[in-house]
Amino acid sequence: MKNRTKAVKLGSIDFRLEAVQNTADQQATDIYLYGDVGDGWWGETIRADRVKELLQETANNTINIHIQSYGGDVFEGITIYNLLRNSKKTINVYVDGIAASSASIIALAGDKLIMPKNTQFMIHNPWTYTWGNANEMEKVVAQLRTCENSIIATYMEKFVGTEEELRQLLDAETFMTAEEAVAFGFADELLEEPEGKAEPALSVSARLMNKYGNEPKPQNRQESPKDERPNPLQNFINIFKEEN
Repeated sequence: MKNRTKAVKLGSIDFRLEAVQNTADQQATDIYLYGDVGDGWWGETIRADRVKELLQETANNTINIHIQSYGGDVFEGITIYNLLRNSKKTINVYVDGIAASSASIIALAGDKLIMPKNTQFMIHNPWTYTWGNANEMEKVVAQLRTCENSIIATYMEKFVGTEEELRQLLDAETFMTAEEAVAFGFADELLEEPEGKAEPALSVSARLMNKYGNEPKPQNRQESPKDERPNPLQNFINIFKEEN
């Protein structure tokens, strides 16, 4: 059953599923989960069997999971969640862009979920597409309700509110900022910008504004005294008036 978020219209994400050595910490491995979750028709996807292989192949005890995904198959996401959750390794999860739908379930599997301030976390009720008669439709509704309960059980492991409040967020197909995800208990911390980061270079106009924008305006120049030298034309007019 698919748990594909309607937010898939936001765009596509280039697929990436690989493990690489962390350059800063030789005892840690970075695993990137970019793309759709579960079986896909249009290319490679994030699959539980491949994640399992990467975990088995990785000797390091610290794993950094990087997620950029709009989601996909809900039970594939739950399977990956359980693989990470039951791992003997230390799992740190980072949202690199968005963790939506079933990808948000995967994001909760770590010992810690870390989100930069400009990333998002999205949850919604499971949905699917089907056809058939009324009896078949009723079966699908029942399956969706069961799937919904599985999702809620997973989210409630970290959500700080009530189940009713969680259901309201799911009904609303909620996109959360990193700050909101932390406040609601889904994420554990915000990733701050590193200290000592170089300030961006100022444009020419910005530098000039910093230099001159707050300086007192120069006083208006005093008018130059009028030129008192005789004007030949005016002299002629004066002579003409005197003669008359």
